[in-house]
Amino acid sequence: MQANIEQIFGNRWRRWIIAALSAVAGQLLGAGAAQAQVIEIADDGTAQVIASSSAAVAVRRVPAGFDIDAEFASAARRYQVDLGLLRAVAWQESRGHSNAVSPKGALGLMQLMPGTAAQMGVDPRDPASNIHGGAAYLAQQIATFGSVPLGLAAYNAGPGAVQKYGGVPPYAETRGYVATIMQRWSGAPGAVQPALKLAQPHVRTVATLLIEVPGE
Repeated sequence: MQANIEQIFGNRWRRWIIAALSAVAGQLLGAGAAQAQVIEIADDGTAQVIASSSAAVAVRRVPAGFDIDAEFASAARRYQVDLGLLRAVAWQESRGHSNAVSPKGALGLMQLMPGTAAQMGVDPRDPASNIHGGAAYLAQQIATFGSVPLGLAAYNAGPGAVQKYGGVPPYAETRGYVATIMQRWSGAPGAVQPALKLAQPHVRTVATLLIEVPGE
């Protein structure tokens, strides 16, 4: 959800709104929340509400001097994944945003779920660790299912879904995901090659609204 605070409320209300949101977040911190809403406001006044699956999720800024090309190349060599394929997956997942958080709680460049990151032994909030975790998980899925398309399907929908359907699951999102990445990776006509540049998070978190979920 995105909106421009100045357009909706006028510039003179912006500071008050931020203060109010921060106060509400502070009051709710002890509520035993199971989910969180992180509100970020960019320098241009754009506000974005990012849902996450855990109130403990924190976004880290990219370390100074971080070389995204070198990190992808290193991860591709280490886990024997084609570099072009790895970059195509990262492009599809986050467009190079190290602070990307999906509504389901997937984190970072490679959009790792916290459970997957723990399984791979990586910190999803650290860009380098996130890239290596994604490469390792992708390599694992390709090896398990014996092909790149099925590995991509498992990366997107989960290995259980691929096993259940004996192939790419009949989900529109997953089929589009696999087709788009395969086209981009193969350099097919019309494919947009991913010239990844690390997207710096030009935002600041002004409030984390913790929402208690009954029964959890």
